[in-house]
Amino acid sequence: MIYFFLTLSVVINLLLLWYIKGILTKLLFISENSDDLLNILDNFSNHLNAIYELETFYGEPVLEHLVQHSRQVVEEIKNYGEMYILTDEETEYLVEEGEDEKEEG
Repeated sequence: MIYFFLTLSVVINLLLLWYIKGILTKLLFISENSDDLLNILDNFSNHLNAIYELETFYGEPVLEHLVQHSRQVVEEIKNYGEMYILTDEETEYLVEEGEDEKEEG
């Protein structure tokens, strides 16, 4: 009887480990790609602002609200993305710098 519970416990623990690994893999993917999304939205906001500042469109209220809205969206994405940052950017920079030194040496 004790072997049954021991086997059941091992099977359940293995399933939980597999499930946790899958969730962490997805979370790491989101963390790594959130910066790309933020850059795309920031570029869009800058492009929209550049169009708004053109002489033809300057002062257009619809474009002005669109520029403000795009900035708000970028700020929201920044705040939301900070929750999913799993890696320290300074650590990544140091690792990349170390890899560059290895290639040179």
